Parts: sequence; C-alpha cells; structure tokens
Amino acid sequence: VWFWKIYAEKFKAVLRNSRLGRVFHYLSLVLMGALFAFLGGYGVLASWIDILSLICLLVSWYAVWMFAVHVNDLYDVDTDALSSPDRPFVSGALTASEMKQTAVVWLTVALVGSFSVGYYQLCMCLVFAALSYVYSALPFRLKQVTMLSSFIIGLASLSSVLAGFF
Repeated sequence: VWFWKIYAEKFKAVLRNSRLGRVFHYLSLVLMGALFAFLGGYGVLASWIDILSLICLLVSWYAVWMFAVHVNDLYDVDTDALSSPDRPFVSGALTASEMKQTAVVWLTVALVGSFSVGYYQLCMCLVFAALSYVYSALPFRLKQVTMLSSFIIGLASLSSVLAGFF
C-alpha cells in the first residue's frame, strides 16, 4: 500500500510485469498440491485458520514468483530489449537499484508469508527462490543450458506442489 501511495506509476509497472500466465501456473500447482493432500486424507480445511493459511501461502508464492521475475529482468536486459521492451527495467520505469530493492521486498514477503504457514512451506519457498536465482543470475545463469533449464523449471514446479501438499 505504501509503495502504491508513493510511487503509483512504478507500482503499476511492477504489477504489469507479473506475467499472469506463469503466476496462474504456479498458483495452480500450489492449489493442486493442497488438493492432493485433501483427497489423500492428509489435510482438511476444517477452520478459517486453514483457509487463511492457504491464502497466505498463495500470496507468498506470488511474491516469490515476483522475486524470480525481478532477478530475471536484471540479468536479461539485452534479450528483453529486443523481445519485451515494455518491461520496467528496459523501459526505464525502474532503475537497477529500484529493481534490486523491489526484489528484496518480494523475497522478504515470500519468506515471512511462507514461514507463517509452516516450516515445510518455508523450505519449499527457499528452494523456489534459490532455483530461480541460479536459473537467471550470474555466475550460474543455467537458463542457457538447454536440458538443465527445463529440469530447474520442473524442480520449481515440484516445490510449488510440495508447498501446497504440506
């Protein structure tokens, strides 16, 4: 809310950069994991606390995804300049330091939110964040290795399902 009140245009640029198709993908995986647990008899939505925990997990998963997007945008400037010139960093809506600060805020929200749900969710959130970092950032930048990049995306998807399941 503070970010929106002070810097409305920058806030809109960050939200437009969400990549809603992939947000839906990862949030669906979290919900699918919760559904697997529910159908397997491992968990129930017995109270409003369970429902709020699931909502908190979804918000934290959106936040860890946004951390991944910001890291990717910071290290993919040349490619984004050609393929996606409307991205906030390439278009100049955000500076590099603002992108880094926003990424730290997203990561903090993700870790605090997942910790409030449980330790397993925190571990899966850390796995997702670490995988997204080694996927996009130097010195690893594993997105350039064809088979390994698909494997990392698969592990990130698995961590999403496991976070919902636990």
